[in-house]
Amino acid sequence: MLAFVRIECGEEAVFGAALFLLGLRRGRCGRSCVALDIVTEAFDPFDEQLMRLLTTAASAAISNSRRWHSAVGKVGQLEAALISRAGIDQAKGMLMAVHDIPAEEAFSRLVEISQRTGTELHCVAQTLIASLAEPSP
Repeated sequence: MLAFVRIECGEEAVFGAALFLLGLRRGRCGRSCVALDIVTEAFDPFDEQLMRLLTTAASAAISNSRRWHSAVGKVGQLEAALISRAGIDQAKGMLMAVHDIPAEEAFSRLVEISQRTGTELHCVAQTLIASLAEPSP
């Protein structure tokens, strides 16, 4: 959203533009404002059009930057999820092979251990993989 103000005082003129940016900041709605002012002795319609052009370009750049940062964060989360999912699937397969149980029951057992111990599911899976990978004495 843009807000423009034009003030003329004697021989000086000020044209200001406030650009209100809506978006997410740390998981909650946030709003910030960017201001751009032109002070000139002779203010004409060209200055106003220039201000509108600059604020429109700045708005687009800021919005694109926010989208890019959001996308980078989501990509990181997806990469972490894929890595942890592979470990969970491996642990589930080990439980299925050792106990001759279906996939749903193996996953339920992993979830039950995770909830009982207060440990994240991918950590339970990694612990199980490590314990089954060690040679028995």
